[in-house]
Amino acid sequence: MVQTLDELTEELQRGIALKVTHGHRIVGAVRGRVEDDILHIGRLTVAPDFQGRGLGTALLSAIEESVTPAVRRAALFTGHLSTADLRLYERLGYVEERREPLRPGVDLVHLAKPLA
Repeated sequence: MVQTLDELTEELQRGIALKVTHGHRIVGAVRGRVEDDILHIGRLTVAPDFQGRGLGTALLSAIEESVTPAVRRAALFTGHLSTADLRLYERLGYVEERREPLRPGVDLVHLAKPLA
């Protein structure tokens, strides 16, 4: 992934960004943006040495709860080989909607869930 500082600044000004810190270190983060009535979630990340502690679950829950009731769905995608991510998303109520070939041997799995 390559993103300039200007691109990142613009994205953060238009969307939602949440982080988890440990001391001065960012150990988890998620970004999202609302378009119409859909929360598009992206860039969920947890530092490898902090995985398995519930931070991904907490970040996803927090970003879902950060939007107004007018937002009816949350949507995200990941690679088909990201089995731990897929398990997390499915455990949290996300359902696979479609797969999109990215390049030979790599598919993006698009998932969504209704928001209360």
